Amino acid sequence: MSVKAPAGYFVSFIGSGKVTHAINQDGPKASRMTLCGKAAGNAVDASRYRPDGDIACKTCQRKSFEMNATPLHEIDITTIPGLVVPTGRTNGESSNDMAAKTMDKDAQAKAEADVRDSFERLTSLVVEGDADKITELVKSLTNDTNKITGTGAAAIKAKLRADIDKTVKDAEAAKPKAEVATKADTTPSLATEDYTKVPGLVELVSEGSKLFKEGVAHESEKGARAKRLAQIDLDMRLNILNKDGVPDLHAKSDQAKRASGDLLNGALEGVEKTFENDKLFKAMQRSKQNAMSDTLVQYVRALDNSPEEFGKYFGKIAEAHPDLSPTEAVFTFYGLPRKSQNELKAEKYAATKALEAAAKAAGKTVAELAASTPKGEGEGEGEGEGNGDAAAKKTAGAKLVEHATKANDEIGKALEEKAVKKLTNDEKRALKKQLEAIALRANSAALALVIEDDADDDEDDEDGDDA
Repeated sequence: MSVKAPAGYFVSFIGSGKVTHAINQDGPKASRMTLCGKAAGNAVDASRYRPDGDIACKTCQRKSFEMNATPLHEIDITTIPGLVVPTGRTNGESSNDMAAKTMDKDAQAKAEADVRDSFERLTSLVVEGDADKITELVKSLTNDTNKITGTGAAAIKAKLRADIDKTVKDAEAAKPKAEVATKADTTPSLATEDYTKVPGLVELVSEGSKLFKEGVAHESEKGARAKRLAQIDLDMRLNILNKDGVPDLHAKSDQAKRASGDLLNGALEGVEKTFENDKLFKAMQRSKQNAMSDTLVQYVRALDNSPEEFGKYFGKIAEAHPDLSPTEAVFTFYGLPRKSQNELKAEKYAATKALEAAAKAAGKTVAELAASTPKGEGEGEGEGEGNGDAAAKKTAGAKLVEHATKANDEIGKALEEKAVKKLTNDEKRALKKQLEAIALRANSAALALVIEDDADDDEDDEDGDDA
């Protein structure tokens, strides 16, 4: 059955699903729901760029059909072909009485205006939080809406019902905003108010939409497009300020989200809504996100060698952390990860290969090597109750030392002279490469451990608590 979305709704997929739903357009994106009751905050509304497709979800179909259908009591029976209308009284009314109740355009307009005149009152009740009066007024407005008859009445009533619902939702959404606005009287927000007024950003969004669409159309070039998209994303974040007046590197502000949404909607424009296209768009989005992780980390690391760039965008952060280098100041201020997703994956891969090589050298599987590794000193010793409590209280630092000790022991035992002699040259080369990677990683970690006087440590702890 071909069913279209009712007024105030659009048709789209949710998540990675393959079924289209009817989703409400009103209110904050995060609160969007399907007619069948599922959360749809991640659904993309492209209805303004192309006609909506059909609804596939059976529940959404049924509810949409009911919402789109003209109620029986609104049908003008005189317009039904072949139906003979009796001239006598029916249920106490003559045909003239029934015809008199069919509204002309002027009567419809007046009835609609009467309903809309109460919207301001409805908004006030929602803000005040008077649930009983809200329910009573909504019921009254709905009844008045249902009384509208005549040609085109169904469309007028559908729009009015949607607008009543929208008025309530908009008022609900405005309540927390009003509270924020009150606080802003003493702490004004320094966030960018409209990204389209920031020089160059509209052009960046347009270029990003084009690149995104090209990456979907030419999958072999997806990686290169994703890297350029990540650079565009970074430029947008650098030039959109958050409420603290610093670049919104996390892209959590309203304007950063708006710019990102406009970029994606621009990429969707003119593209047919199919399952395959949806899959390609999501793959491109993931590729861009991975590239963004690399781009952001590399950019922050490079700030130590670019004082001009640091001063241009992060002057306030320099004031907040005068004792830190530009790179460390930005990493610390934003709480950004110091390694990208690709770097973490590479490290995990190297560690896995090193463990596999060590197990092979010992003539064991990885699982056997782990099972045969002796526990660290002191484990399992002690008597009586309380042993478990002591283990539970082990600090994170002690656990790190324990893990490092175990790793050292495992590698040492795996590299016993007899085991190494049995390796082929290719195995030795592979093992040597992994050991060099481990040594480099361990050396970097060791150099990062700056040991200070106990007094200095105490002072640092107090500063951290204050912060």
